[in-house]
Amino acid sequence: MDREVFLGTHRRALAEFADMSVRAGRPEHVQGGGGNTSVKLPGGLMAIKASGFRLDDITPRRGYALMHHAPVAAFYEETDPAALGDDAEARGAGVAKAHTVTLEGAEPLRPSVEAGAHALLDAYVVHTHTVYANLACCAQQPEEILREALAGVPYCFVPYVDPGARLSFAIHRAITQNPEGRFLIFLQNHGLIASGATAPEALQRHKTACAALKEWFRAPDYPVVSLRAEGEALHHSATPFLAAHRENYGRARLMESCLYPDQLVYLAHQSEEVLTGVYRMGRTEALALEELLTAVIYLYETAGARGVRLVSMSDAAKHFIDNWESEAYRKSVAREAREDRP
Repeated sequence: MDREVFLGTHRRALAEFADMSVRAGRPEHVQGGGGNTSVKLPGGLMAIKASGFRLDDITPRRGYALMHHAPVAAFYEETDPAALGDDAEARGAGVAKAHTVTLEGAEPLRPSVEAGAHALLDAYVVHTHTVYANLACCAQQPEEILREALAGVPYCFVPYVDPGARLSFAIHRAITQNPEGRFLIFLQNHGLIASGATAPEALQRHKTACAALKEWFRAPDYPVVSLRAEGEALHHSATPFLAAHRENYGRARLMESCLYPDQLVYLAHQSEEVLTGVYRMGRTEALALEELLTAVIYLYETAGARGVRLVSMSDAAKHFIDNWESEAYRKSVAREAREDRP
């Protein structure tokens, strides 16, 4: 299909998808190119955030990939992951690639690695790494906190699984066992997925969960994140919250004891200078680092004030992320991003 014909045919749904993505893309909910959103369109296509893009990059015309969602969902519904063994990730990636569509006149983009999970869920899906969910998801006893904070609200909890195909299989298992909770899914050391028949429905579920957890943790309002530019390739931290707390956090806590995947993806191999708030890079990459540092310190400060201990990802989980080709691709896209991206 020609790109302009496609855009005209699905104008309203794509506008709602873009608006949902921007609303979900606030820095307390996602940092850098983290998180993903999707919408299922009439005719069988799903628009899903493209790997490496920010949620606030998404417009009706850009920032997303297209794929046929039904065969992707069928793969996760009908395949026994135990039978795939170590090939699960490669098989899942292959299925996503096989059903990805590029419109005539459009740039070919890679769909988010969470495409399988999106294919399994409702028409509109929001997946974030919101600090409010991660206060619970990164806690030593996450399920106890969720039960108290979300009393009476149906949800699923998925113990930590490597992102990608394995996580999609785990989500399918969770929503099969607990179908009432399928619209609100908490991922240990990872984040939150909310879905609905409409974009407002998905966003409202996300908002309700975040508000309940913010109240349970007695969390302060999230700080404003900002940078000061000194040329195109040099930026300085201008976030008052970081200026007040940075000296209390060293490399081991911020760059090595990672609470969730994006902390490892963006921070693990940075220079010590980054911890001082000096970013010798373009604005997009610098902003991602400023957002991640703010989010991680906010998590530690807020949880500590509530008497909750946060736990990092396992060494095996960190090893997977550190050696995952999909994350290397996502970082390269983010690094090359420009403000005038078409």
